[in-house]
Amino acid sequence: NMIAIAAAAIGSTLMPMADDENKERRAEELDALRSFYEDDLLSGDESSPSTWRIRIRENVTLEMLVSGKYPADDSPIPKLKAPGWALDEGRKVDLLKELDEMLIPGTEMAIVWAEHLRAEIGDDDNVEEDGVGNDSNYGNQQLPTRTGKAQAQKMIIVAVVEFHHMLIGPSHKKEAQALSAASSHDVVGQIFMGGPSFAVVKSMVKDDLANWLQDCKKAGKAGTIIFWEETAQGILPSNWPTKLKVVQYARGKGEKPDLDSYKEALKKVDIPLPLPPCSDFTTA
Repeated sequence: NMIAIAAAAIGSTLMPMADDENKERRAEELDALRSFYEDDLLSGDESSPSTWRIRIRENVTLEMLVSGKYPADDSPIPKLKAPGWALDEGRKVDLLKELDEMLIPGTEMAIVWAEHLRAEIGDDDNVEEDGVGNDSNYGNQQLPTRTGKAQAQKMIIVAVVEFHHMLIGPSHKKEAQALSAASSHDVVGQIFMGGPSFAVVKSMVKDDLANWLQDCKKAGKAGTIIFWEETAQGILPSNWPTKLKVVQYARGKGEKPDLDSYKEALKKVDIPLPLPPCSDFTTA
């Protein structure tokens, strides 16, 4: 059958092209992961099959088994590696089910899955290696303060920052650099991706916030402070993030932030919407 022979010949020529395209996409995704997670990307290469490992928190690691057909034609298989005292089996099952429900066939999933896990369990730092929690902080986690800055008054800066857009995915390396820079300046809070994107953040002093925004601008993601105030640290809820967390994902500029979740984040720090007027943000 000449038609069948021709079809087989075409298939054999297309297969290497598809494999090459998938390998290129895996390489791009790994570049983004290295930029985003730095030392927390424990292993990963574009060969196939391969296991990618991302540290979610101390003693908890996301493993992704990827094949040569990932991402276009095959989905990764996620696993959570952690001792029982760090993450019980029931919680593992629930989290893996959530990852499965988030799966988008044909799409790079590593950052989306890892950030979801960090949002869910990344701040469970009261668990110690011997399995005994730190009772003095349990349920009432204190945010770090700095001697010589705001510690004496226990005052902090709370701000809302608007970006033209923030998107998730391996091709959005500017976003990865901007988000990673937040930890260098102790800027923590929640960011809602999309176009536009909003971040509700806390810093100990104005300079920290200003320096983070400078790094965002250098990365190509300039942000504008649309509200800020100096307030007592006690205004923050005890479960306020200890890093800048992505709490809503977006892949295209047309995706809008979830305004209900955004309002809820503002409500937690007693900021009304519409945002009230505020003074210009200067560090002089």
